Amino acid sequence: MAGFEASGLPGSQAILTGFKECKNLETFISSFQQENCILLNSLNPGLQLLDLQGLKRFNFHQNVMADLLEKLLDRINMMNCDDDKIASLLNHIFQFVHVDAVRPVIMAALKKQKDIKQEYIELISTNDKIYRDCPLEVKRLVWMKKHPLFGDAVGPILNKYIEEKHKILFTIENIKVRNFFSLPPRQRRQKVFIKELISMIGSSIDLYNLVLQFLRTLFLRTKEEHYCSLRGELLMAFHDADVKEIRQVDPCHKFTWCLDACIRDKSIDSKRLKELQTFLDGIKKGQEEVMGDIAMILCEPYATNTIVSSVLQQLNKLIKVDLLPRSSQDLMFLIRLLTLSVGSWTMIKTQNFKESPMNPDIITKFLPMMLSVMLDNIHCGNSNWTVSIPESIWSYLKEDQVAQMIFSYFIAQLISHDKRIVLEAVLPHFARALKSQPINTSVLNLIVHNALRHLESFSDPTYCILFFDQFLFVWKDYEEILHHVLRLLWYVHEKIERQELVRLLTATQPSAQHSEMVHDLYSRLVDLVASSKASTPSSVEQAHSLSPSLQLSPGLSPGMLSS
Repeated sequence: MAGFEASGLPGSQAILTGFKECKNLETFISSFQQENCILLNSLNPGLQLLDLQGLKRFNFHQNVMADLLEKLLDRINMMNCDDDKIASLLNHIFQFVHVDAVRPVIMAALKKQKDIKQEYIELISTNDKIYRDCPLEVKRLVWMKKHPLFGDAVGPILNKYIEEKHKILFTIENIKVRNFFSLPPRQRRQKVFIKELISMIGSSIDLYNLVLQFLRTLFLRTKEEHYCSLRGELLMAFHDADVKEIRQVDPCHKFTWCLDACIRDKSIDSKRLKELQTFLDGIKKGQEEVMGDIAMILCEPYATNTIVSSVLQQLNKLIKVDLLPRSSQDLMFLIRLLTLSVGSWTMIKTQNFKESPMNPDIITKFLPMMLSVMLDNIHCGNSNWTVSIPESIWSYLKEDQVAQMIFSYFIAQLISHDKRIVLEAVLPHFARALKSQPINTSVLNLIVHNALRHLESFSDPTYCILFFDQFLFVWKDYEEILHHVLRLLWYVHEKIERQELVRLLTATQPSAQHSEMVHDLYSRLVDLVASSKASTPSSVEQAHSLSPSLQLSPGLSPGMLSS
């Protein structure tokens, strides 16, 4: 057993020193046994009997220790948390926390405490071995006083959560069937990382608030919108677990609960819009900081997707009844929610939690122009109809994030329904207008999914030029965009003409600045293309007829060019 010396007891080092310094070994051994034996006079005859039977004293003491440990743990577990005997026990035995055999008793007693002494916390937090041996209940008590230790414990879980979100965004598996938004809210909350956080926090308001502060800080540093997702998912996970200490204290609970139902239904109806509005309008003076968390919850991709989808639904309703956007109160409030969503990072950074007013031009100018484009989309099947896009719409897209988000989702819908005529009119202008502001990666995941509904379209070189060169390639220097382009090529390459495919693969070759993940996907894609079709003389001639710069591109293997 270890830890005796640290607890002030004679251990292995004392025995070693005694052996070195003693003049008579038998006298030393006998003296040591007498001083450290079980202090029970009636036991001596029994020990002599055990000696005669060849049972070692070590084995005897081990068995006694195990039996006593079991009985003592049972008694401690039966005590109430406010029992003074537990505190008294800790006062007597905590000094022996270094002894491995005694530590379980100390930890069992600490678990029964609502609060533990600062000296206990200091010792536990500075001793890695003892800290690792602490049960979760004791670690929580330590984390409440030692925030850096909690950060060290939570950090890897937050990293894994973000990694999983990126894995879902950039997966090449089943993307024809599922997109990033396919997973229902309750299933997302069943993920192992959420459960780990719930377990670590328990019912501690302090630790819950600490996690929320971590999420705000990380969102501020990285602009990673998935930290906003975790803000809402964590609260709703506590709601599912019925942890009243958390859900009743978090001021965003009712708002998040209502929004979660909307995300589940993939739409925000008038009744729920009124509930959300009642909450926002009910935030009192002195509670403005709540607006920062509300903005984060609205910023998460699933909430934004639901809000913008509802905006487009409202616009379609207005077209049917021939009304302007400013006539719809529901639409006005949806724009208010979207304004909060896209402004969340700025609100957190500036610590100015006053709700920014909506840009009136969005309602009075941009959305009416959107209605015009949507009408073109409805009637573009008629041979006499000409698609006319107001030139000023691109100025709004350059300057206003709300406009950008709405139009991005509109493009996703156009691609989903293969509206070629309207796409030809909007994609090049949209990409040029936002050349320095790449399309949101979650929306692009949806766009790729929608594009795969119409694989045959990519057999047309004109469509490839429109979709790749005039749209996606405008942002291909950005890591996330190129990754999505490669995901799309993974599924459509068989539909693309060979010469066109070689050109696209050459154009999408990653640079040294791109991540290993993108380089790996590109390499696998090239191998997939090379092995997907057998070599033919005609294809070899086509490959060799390309310009030298394309033939010698270092990312393309000779085998692929000749296949």
